[in-house]
Amino acid sequence: MSEWSAETAKAATSYLVVCCSCGWRGGRYRDWARDADGRRWWPNLDVEAEDRAAHDEWWHRHMAPMVEPDPDRLIVLGRDAGGMRHFLAGRPVHAGTRLELRLLDDLWVPVRYEWNWDAAAPPRGYLGLGGRGEALGYAPAPVSFPLPETAEMRWPDGD
Repeated sequence: MSEWSAETAKAATSYLVVCCSCGWRGGRYRDWARDADGRRWWPNLDVEAEDRAAHDEWWHRHMAPMVEPDPDRLIVLGRDAGGMRHFLAGRPVHAGTRLELRLLDDLWVPVRYEWNWDAAAPPRGYLGLGGRGEALGYAPAPVSFPLPETAEMRWPDGD
């Protein structure tokens, strides 16, 4: 167990590093403690903002991706004036809409969204395949698959 003392303060760097017990290390943040002479390292430091920034980095870059998808990246079934439909980041998703699907290693691929308005059936994604005849306008049929509830989706850039 370590203890803060004048001796440990002499060796301090005036920075803290965000760490997790699993070994993950984040960025450096200004230390709100005092130096060996009892002066604050950063006299004008907004301690609350620095602490919040350190926590946010740990949560958003390390913990959250392991335990939950971003709610704005999930397709959610809801209703609007037109009836039942899916929403992504608060926006209605219509049949034929082009979205991006997250794969392993943070790879995003374009897919076409389709749904038959049956609440018991998941929406489907259609992934376009490439081929040698693609330059001539001949492309293989797209691959179709059910989109799991936990599939992370996003609107394409610019939408």
